[in-house]
Amino acid sequence: MAAAVLRLNADDQDRALFDRVTSQLDLQGTKLQYYNIDGMPEAVAEWATQVWLEVARQQQMPFALDFVNISQSLGLERLDAAGASTVALEDGFYQHRTFLHWSDGSQPPTILQTLGENQPFIAPELVPAGADWVLEVQPDYQPVLQAVNAIATNMMGEYGPQLIALQLDQERAPGFTIRELLELSRHRAVAWMTYHPDEPAIEWEPDMPAMTPFDITVRLLGAAETATQHEAQLREAAEGVMDANGWTVYHFASEGPVRPALLVSQQADGDLVFTTGSPEDIISHRAGAKLKDDADFQHLLHGRAPEGVALQYSSPEYEQIVTAYLHEAIAQQDAGTISPAAMEGVLNAFYQPMLRRKVTLQRLTADGWAYDEFGTSASGINLQFSSPVAVGLLAAMAIPAFQAVRVSSQAGAAEDNLKQIAQTGMRYNIENGVSSVDYPTLVDEGYLRPIEPVAGEDYSELVVYEDGGQLFVQFTDGTPVSWMY
Repeated sequence: MAAAVLRLNADDQDRALFDRVTSQLDLQGTKLQYYNIDGMPEAVAEWATQVWLEVARQQQMPFALDFVNISQSLGLERLDAAGASTVALEDGFYQHRTFLHWSDGSQPPTILQTLGENQPFIAPELVPAGADWVLEVQPDYQPVLQAVNAIATNMMGEYGPQLIALQLDQERAPGFTIRELLELSRHRAVAWMTYHPDEPAIEWEPDMPAMTPFDITVRLLGAAETATQHEAQLREAAEGVMDANGWTVYHFASEGPVRPALLVSQQADGDLVFTTGSPEDIISHRAGAKLKDDADFQHLLHGRAPEGVALQYSSPEYEQIVTAYLHEAIAQQDAGTISPAAMEGVLNAFYQPMLRRKVTLQRLTADGWAYDEFGTSASGINLQFSSPVAVGLLAAMAIPAFQAVRVSSQAGAAEDNLKQIAQTGMRYNIENGVSSVDYPTLVDEGYLRPIEPVAGEDYSELVVYEDGGQLFVQFTDGTPVSWMY
């Protein structure tokens, strides 16, 4: 199969770099995109370090991650290019890959993530009209977990992967472990987001800009076996549960921009649909027209590439809202916490080109798979590159997997304190080779800062055991709070 390539940058230097890199890659024939990311890893590492320092300060963590040093130790500051590839397989599936390149020759082009084997995009048949952002993917998180374990080994030696495993099984979203969320989101999924710009914006953090309310829906194709797998956990975590029009509605307390209810529906064809929203939205979700009938979407598809297979779509309204939000967030950053320059660099290097995209098309030609894009700019970043992370986050949000869901009450805040003690204690036991540690020891040896009680509870007698267990405290009014670890 002949290679079908697209060069995003036309100047001589970028063309030479493009030709040099693609000549080294052997991705079974189809190279879809190549773009320059020189300087982006440094900007992202600086920004992530500042964010982590602020989080560590607010959560009283005894350690902070320096992503700049991690990036340098991994050689990421020498990255100058990245790309995405789609390969048609003999069984009718498609394999999507993302690659990185070091131009100095010290390391060969490296496959970073494999998204798995996807059938062509079918969201136009499944998504209601009016969706602001549509994406389909079937992620494979094993390469991501392998990379995380490698970093943990580099930082903490042989105990690093053990600590990661403990986090996956014990750090909980409402009713779910992180491992369960990852496994759930490995289904082939169609995700879409719908903004509500006419509704009052939500102030979800005092020092952050207001966010427009939005709904997120993730449809897991052929996921019948997961329909009731975690129903008990969801019912336990939710503040209220009701059934209406074929949807099971779980109410959660949330101050964030996502609407505070989770709607779960089992489709006749076996698909499972998770969507955020309010009870009054149920009928509109069920009765909405299909995106294939949306005039704007159809105009982009038909006449441009009638045989096209859409990979991603975002509405102009979505682009305007998100762009405005990002600019406002940059404007409000405190120079003493997160560097405005770093935020601006991330925005210019990544988000702005991505947001200018309207629709991306993939079509089969005599020479193989060709790649087309249409929008306000001829340059941009292919969302295939970020889709593993994007869909993982969307699935987690749609379930919804916000720690803030439970932190909105006194009991939730105390649970967070117990979770922090449990995690820190497990790390202490691993690092020191002991079977248990009490809370005073964690404080005395600098693993944990003293925790302020939420409502008069006493943490001084708590003990964290190597084999796991339950931490228990009681408010002065008698309310019990516990955390399993």
